[in-house]
Amino acid sequence: MKRKAYGRDAGLSLRMLLTTSMLGLLYVLFAIALFYVLNAGIVLMVVIVGGMAFVQYFTSDKLALRAAGAKVVERDEAPELHDMIERLCAMADLRKPRVAVIETDVPNAFATGRNQKHAAVAVTTGLWNRLEPQE
Repeated sequence: MKRKAYGRDAGLSLRMLLTTSMLGLLYVLFAIALFYVLNAGIVLMVVIVGGMAFVQYFTSDKLALRAAGAKVVERDEAPELHDMIERLCAMADLRKPRVAVIETDVPNAFATGRNQKHAAVAVTTGLWNRLEPQE
């Protein structure tokens, strides 16, 4: 199947830039607090802030799933959901991510991961029960 071009979303790009900037500002404020309030040296400050950034980068997908209460499911546990995600990935020419389910009646879904190899898609049972397969 031919990959479709979805185009650029300037609003989304701006919101992503704003969110990234705010998170960067949070790291700067944390570093300033370490340096001035706790009287930590510059080397200790760089090690702590760098270590936090390193751990968060490599565990971001697991942290997001755990924060949402998502459980990764195998094909035999949710075959229809796996089939749907495989079809969407084939249309977009993407690798299939891990599939997770969140046990809540609130309709919601999200994708997370730092790259295609560590990606995951989470769907709530509320959304899964409300929508038709073509939706």
